[in-house]
Amino acid sequence: MGRLQLLTFGDWLRMRPGERPPPSKPTHVRFTGNEDRARNAIIAEMTTLRWKDVLDQLEQAGFPQRTIKSVRNRHLRLRTEARLKVESKNKCNVCGLDQRGHVCGGLKGPNVEDQAE
Repeated sequence: MGRLQLLTFGDWLRMRPGERPPPSKPTHVRFTGNEDRARNAIIAEMTTLRWKDVLDQLEQAGFPQRTIKSVRNRHLRLRTEARLKVESKNKCNVCGLDQRGHVCGGLKGPNVEDQAE
């Protein structure tokens, strides 16, 4: 259960009227720096952190649909990275920032200004 089933043309022809094929695999949409900043601003305003409310506000702001689990995991991973301040060996070839949790916007991208060292 839960596995993606590929339909052949013959399977599609044999389907009953009104029957729908199984849902296709969702596309992966990467997180952007703007989405990370919006999520951080939403979380900073909340007194009690409820991930469903964070997700609803992100969707109202026009960001792509995500699951509660993906938003929470992204936030916790970036927060852990910031707390530990682990020096990464993997640097972006374009802007020079650490690769982990990185969304490159190029040399004049939105993430370059976040590097205040």
